[in-house]
Amino acid sequence: MTPEERQAARARCETATPGRWQAKLGRAQEEYFSRFWRIEPQPSEPGTCVSLVFASEPEDDDPADRQDAEFIAQARTDLPRALDEIDRLEACLLSLRGQIMAYEDDR
Repeated sequence: MTPEERQAARARCETATPGRWQAKLGRAQEEYFSRFWRIEPQPSEPGTCVSLVFASEPEDDDPADRQDAEFIAQARTDLPRALDEIDRLEACLLSLRGQIMAYEDDR
């Protein structure tokens, strides 16, 4: 991931709805897409929704639907943490490179 890609990803994180998100099962009155997963910020105001993940089949209890919804919900906190870890590791790498160069110069 290039520094520019990391910067763009971090900008998306910073402008998204803040806080932790949670996936909750919802049901609608309509026959088609009657089951869905709501992605909500936690804590949330009543009716607040970040995204909806509709069930593959209206009456099917496909675990992939919940897994997709959980992935979206957890990405809100996982991605910023992963970007922070990339930054930390890159700083360590730069420091080690500097130490190696200094060591080689002293030889």
